[in-house]
Amino acid sequence: MPEEITVYPHVGIAILNIAKVWIGCIIGIFAILWAGSHIIPPEIGWTTNLGAFLLLCGGVLFAIQQLMHYSNTYLRITSEAIIYKRGWIPSTTDNIFWVNIKDINSSTSITESLLGTGSIIIVVALRNEIYTAKIGYLPNHEAICTLIRDRIGKLSADTRQVTYT
Repeated sequence: MPEEITVYPHVGIAILNIAKVWIGCIIGIFAILWAGSHIIPPEIGWTTNLGAFLLLCGGVLFAIQQLMHYSNTYLRITSEAIIYKRGWIPSTTDNIFWVNIKDINSSTSITESLLGTGSIIIVVALRNEIYTAKIGYLPNHEAICTLIRDRIGKLSADTRQVTYT
């Protein structure tokens, strides 16, 4: 197995999230500007332009935040563990050590199938607790699952691994 493999999620999901917000922003801007020209008195009409400008700025900041979030999200497979880092501000990192992995599965949602990606679901047993880690929008998710299954099988054959039931 190579020393380290890093996989990034498909950028299409960031684009979809940005598109959803931008559609709302455009509708909101048109609604604010329409209200400013038809409903709000002309003396305070400048507030509608300010509201539209603030909504536009919020959409731009959201787009930047989404791009930074997805560019700092990755799955790294090392010889010691699987490291899943997601986010920019705030960011979280899951270190899933090989001996704690109980099972691994893959799934594909409708959105993921449109993007040609999928999710891997890792079942982790840690002390007396079992939890799942779902890592989505990964290209070649089946190959990643096979790689992890092969690594788990090699560990089980080479050492006596503690299993939790």
